[in-house]
Amino acid sequence: MCARNSTPLLAEVGMAVPGGNATAQRKDGSLQVSYMGKPLYLRMMDEAPGDRTGDGFNVFWHIGRP
Repeated sequence: MCARNSTPLLAEVGMAVPGGNATAQRKDGSLQVSYMGKPLYLRMMDEAPGDRTGDGFNVFWHIGRP
């Protein structure tokens, strides 16, 4: 996905992530949260909690659901 539309959901070393989630080290050394092996991103166009502009974006991106 284009960096203009989303940013990786990053974690800090030692940070607990909810069940089903994990972290993976990115090429730049930062840690990205993933769900079932798929990296998670934040949609830049979402401005408030509950905004879901990325769901179905480009028929490929979907909201992560527990």
